[in-house]
Amino acid sequence: MNTPHLLALSLLLASSWLAAETQIPPEAKADEQRSAKDLERDQTSKPQDIIPLLELEPGETVVDLLGGSGYYTELLASTVGPEGNAILHNNAAFAAFANDGLTLRLERLGTPSAFDVIVSETDELGFAPGSVDGFLLVMAYHDLYHEVPEYNWGPHDRKGVLAQLYQALKPDGRLVVIDHSGAQGTGISQTKSLHRMEKSTAINDITAAGFVLLKQPDTLQNPADDLTLNVFDPSIRGKTDRFVLVFGKSQEN
Repeated sequence: MNTPHLLALSLLLASSWLAAETQIPPEAKADEQRSAKDLERDQTSKPQDIIPLLELEPGETVVDLLGGSGYYTELLASTVGPEGNAILHNNAAFAAFANDGLTLRLERLGTPSAFDVIVSETDELGFAPGSVDGFLLVMAYHDLYHEVPEYNWGPHDRKGVLAQLYQALKPDGRLVVIDHSGAQGTGISQTKSLHRMEKSTAINDITAAGFVLLKQPDTLQNPADDLTLNVFDPSIRGKTDRFVLVFGKSQEN
């Protein structure tokens, strides 16, 4: 795979990790190597339901796009196994924000195979055409719609990002997008103020890039979230209502 030019680190996952399966084996989910913080997050992120949506096989390549400190990447690496490639991608702003958490994760994982960390900006992700079996974009798609100059965030060419993902994804690959739900009619108006966006807007924009919507499971819905609070509000943080969208490159695959 042609990884982005700014940074590429190859790390090895601990030898105690189990053989990969298309679903996360219960033993991997409860692996004593995983942090208490990650195990707690499992209760609301439900990776045992999310990761199978990518339909990954051992030996395949999957990208955790703008994946922060690598919560999902660690599990994806277990899913694709030592012959596969789980890539944690961040841009410079996300990498700086997630540095402490990622450092702790890598120290805990130690060294034997296939957890790659790359840093590249969204205008040049650097993935070769047809090289990726799955992209996972969790609670970061909304961030492509706004700018935060003080954190060197944006502007982003969202259409350009989607075009790059479409080109890099294999014909039978999957793009899974998860984000904080916005109220009906809000569109992208609250992507900066509340870090939320309307599901229908995400669907319209991503399908306009050529992707086909295959599924929209209700796995992460939370009726107790009235969609009016900033997602970092202590009363709702980690428990927001989130939409889950599964895209392919055609209806047949």
